[in-house]
Amino acid sequence: MFLFNGNIQTTWTVIKGKDPLVYYKRKLFTAECPAYKGSFAVDFVVPPHTETDVALPPRTTDFNDNELRHNLDSDDNKPMLVTMHGLTGGSQEAYLRHLLFALYEKGWEACVLNARGCAQSKVTSGILFNARATWDIRQLVKWLRERFPNRPLFAIGYSLGACILVNVGSAFNIYPYPRF
Repeated sequence: MFLFNGNIQTTWTVIKGKDPLVYYKRKLFTAECPAYKGSFAVDFVVPPHTETDVALPPRTTDFNDNELRHNLDSDDNKPMLVTMHGLTGGSQEAYLRHLLFALYEKGWEACVLNARGCAQSKVTSGILFNARATWDIRQLVKWLRERFPNRPLFAIGYSLGACILVNVGSAFNIYPYPRF
């Protein structure tokens, strides 16, 4: 079946039937820049587990201290995808899980930057997110580069998440296209 535009593709993921189950471990970040105080949550795709936390989305639990020390540093060169959801979404959205499941099966590592207050993350300051809110993705990319120095990083955004990524690209002049 040929799905010729994004609206039909998104609709298809909702109506087509069973969605893939993706499991996550969450890491909370505190903003480094005092101008953008608060916190944000990042959900990392992990192998299936049986742990539960009713305060978090399904199949999502927090990293414990031991897991943080042993699982979030690596010298491997697996590709790493950073995903940003749309306006009111989060890591549990079907459109994200379809992509993440397929890539994880092919050996990719992946995470979802949940916008402040989304995906059952707490709002910890008056600083939320909008299309110009690039501070959290910039901090996450810096952190990923430190923890996984050999991994090529890729990013994909949906709707508002895509707008934020475009603004990051604009701020750093990293577009692969000519500027007009």
